[in-house]
Amino acid sequence: MDNAARESYLKTQLTTATPQKLRLLLICGAIRFAQQTMRHWEENDSEAAFESLTRCRGVVVELMTTVRRDDDATSYNVFKIYLFLFQALTAVQHSHDAEEMRKILNVLDEERQTWEELCELMPEAPDPALRKSYAPQEVTAAEAEIQLAANQANADLPAPHAGGFDTRTNGGLPPVAFPAATPQTPSGGFTIEG
Repeated sequence: MDNAARESYLKTQLTTATPQKLRLLLICGAIRFAQQTMRHWEENDSEAAFESLTRCRGVVVELMTTVRRDDDATSYNVFKIYLFLFQALTAVQHSHDAEEMRKILNVLDEERQTWEELCELMPEAPDPALRKSYAPQEVTAAEAEIQLAANQANADLPAPHAGGFDTRTNGGLPPVAFPAATPQTPSGGFTIEG
């Protein structure tokens, strides 16, 4: 396939893909760049290895930053997977440890399989109307009091502070705090607190 045809094909794939398919394409790209890094290490081509590893890390950053920061365990756990991969790729960039890179590839491959299954089960884009919206919205004081009372009745929430809560930011929900990575452990790996 010539370059122009390949570029046209890729452009069509990207512009017509569902969100879950786009994430799968990113994961496949990260795998491809990680494999290239391994080949370049075997060929002692440090410059090409650095470039492919940097591209792999860039894809992982994109995956990490596009995780919706909902206040739920699934989003948090997905974020932690990508944070782990980023930290591991950063460590392997300095060590050139092929065994560690194979471990990274195993995690990426597991992620690829998961998203392939999701794409099979859900070939169409999710209905945006079903998605929770955390966009700022104008809410009257009466609506806020009703919602606050409903929230407190449905969940054992602490009472709001005297000034109430600001529904103009994050849909009235508290921000999700994602933990920072801790420095390397004595074994040389990274951990995530939380």
